Amino acid sequence: MFSHLRLAICIKDVNEMSNTIISVNESTLVENQKFVSDVNLLTFKRIHVQTDTAYNHRPQSGGESATQSVAIVMEHSTSRKLPLCVSVENKLCKKRTCQHLNCKKKVPY
Repeated sequence: MFSHLRLAICIKDVNEMSNTIISVNESTLVENQKFVSDVNLLTFKRIHVQTDTAYNHRPQSGGESATQSVAIVMEHSTSRKLPLCVSVENKLCKKRTCQHLNCKKKVPY
């Protein structure tokens, strides 16, 4: 009984910590976007970005499709190479008809 209570408290703490980390990451990405925008206004140059997506399975025709992916947009206009946007997608929701608009399986930052 005691171990189940400790586990429940631990899971609650981890969930709260995860929400805090998500909030900090979102604010950091907004700060990065503002910084790059300010640099762009001062230098009158285009903002160069690169994106990459990582999947938990290599996409292949006729095979098992990826169920999780992480896509990152990085700026390449400054020497800092800051991340501007991150999208984490997860198709492991148990609801067959879920569009992942309001569930925790889709986490756009």
